[in-house]
Amino acid sequence: MVSVLFARSNVIGSIVIRGITWSRWSHCALLDEAKGTVIEARLPEVVERPLAEFTKDHTEIFKRTYNGDSGIALAWARKQLGAKYDIAGVLGLGLHRDWQDEGQWWCSELVGKALHLSMPRFYLEAITRLTPEDVWKIL
Repeated sequence: MVSVLFARSNVIGSIVIRGITWSRWSHCALLDEAKGTVIEARLPEVVERPLAEFTKDHTEIFKRTYNGDSGIALAWARKQLGAKYDIAGVLGLGLHRDWQDEGQWWCSELVGKALHLSMPRFYLEAITRLTPEDVWKIL
């Protein structure tokens, strides 16, 4: 089973991201409940790490259950491991530009694409410029 974790902290980066995206969350990730690991896009790349490590980085975390095909979502996300973090795309959010690169991801792009591929009702016209708040609203 997979869930989506929404997180924030009190560090400056988290505060800036929440301000730019008008979001209560600065980060989101996929949680593989069976393995106890988190797949996330974070500087410098997409990684999979233990949930315990993830929780140390955030002061507030909220988990939402995902009802789509978790096998498809997790398999696709694992294929992205090692892909670069999309820093230009994140900057594009603040500048209202679409600089998304299909080979690079920021957190909510990665989660949004995984959910889109595995849940037919999770329709998105574009995965670009997808914020943690957007993913929160769709789930």
